[in-house]
Amino acid sequence: MTVFIFFLFAAWGSTHAFHVSKAVVEYNTSEQAVQVSMHLFLDDLEAALKQTHPEPLYLCSDKEKPEAETYLKEYLNRHFRLVLDGQSKALNFLGKEPSEDLQGVWCYLEIPKTKAPKSIRVIHTALMEVYSDQKNIVHLSFPGNREWTCLLSKDHTEETLTL
Repeated sequence: MTVFIFFLFAAWGSTHAFHVSKAVVEYNTSEQAVQVSMHLFLDDLEAALKQTHPEPLYLCSDKEKPEAETYLKEYLNRHFRLVLDGQSKALNFLGKEPSEDLQGVWCYLEIPKTKAPKSIRVIHTALMEVYSDQKNIVHLSFPGNREWTCLLSKDHTEETLTL
């Protein structure tokens, strides 16, 4: 039922009653890389980016500003971090694409050439500076069928998991 309500609000347009993002963090054994797929609502992301770039960036549209991706990369670097085995790792921004419903954007990030970690700390504060009720769901999937889901909020912005 909750999933249905989520999609119902998303389908109604850019105004939604709650603020949520989701990220999937996976370890790709064949590429020896930690890969991240993150979904953010476009209107929420534009509101957050407007705090550092006052003009609309028109992400994922024909009117997208040339500097939009640079601002997006900087924003994600400030608000989404992974610490593997006690070491903060830089995430490479691989690209973005609009979601199927055109209400959101999928962002792709990666930590290349890394061994599977024994512990991971996820810090995810995206959109929390704009919306006090922002929730960020992070699903982690690692070798050996080890999977976890974290719900992060303004009062709980990070989670550490021992794999």
